[in-house]
Amino acid sequence: MLAGISALNGTQLTVTNAASGGAPDALWCQKGDTLEFFDAKMRSLGTATVVSFSGSALLVDTLPDGVDTTCSIQNVSSTPDTYISGCSVRHGRARAFLLQTKNAVITDCTFSDLRLPAVIIAPDFDDWHEAGFGENILIRNSSFTRCGADAVCRSYGAIYISGCHDFKAFPANGVIGHGNITVLGNTFTDCPTYAVYRRSVRNLIFRSNTVTGCRGEIGK
Repeated sequence: MLAGISALNGTQLTVTNAASGGAPDALWCQKGDTLEFFDAKMRSLGTATVVSFSGSALLVDTLPDGVDTTCSIQNVSSTPDTYISGCSVRHGRARAFLLQTKNAVITDCTFSDLRLPAVIIAPDFDDWHEAGFGENILIRNSSFTRCGADAVCRSYGAIYISGCHDFKAFPANGVIGHGNITVLGNTFTDCPTYAVYRRSVRNLIFRSNTVTGCRGEIGK
């Protein structure tokens, strides 16, 4: 869950949950956690370590330059390492997996006949205020068949990597948030457009994949 800043005084911040307007609960962060700060355009400003947190009152060791009340905060220490193996997701109206974390693996899975992209790697800073960008993600040895079939999603492929999971043009061009994503040894069959749609990502590796019957480019 992301938090917003309503007041700022040195390294003392008053934080709010932008989705509900209230303060995050006491579990949102603990002493020693690492927080990452993002400006209004979703550019990372750096990190700080939590000294104390009580209600809406947050104290950190050193605040990154450029932090103000338009910024969002993510608790990086609460982003889970994820390993998904041997799963089958078929005949669904939504995505199979939404990844908003760092250090994730999807391997030996089967995805077919999904209305939305099978795997979405995208944060939400704008509406749901959920979490930030993905990094160090591996998708391997999996099959994608007729994924992203909904008319609204036919421009977004079987795997969708972007700056907002609601298919909005956000953040602005030039903001690179995701990093180190590898798509390796997969098969993509009869997907309406792309095998992989990518935006706001650095170091994307697409290797040893088989693409058959997809009507768009392999990657956009």
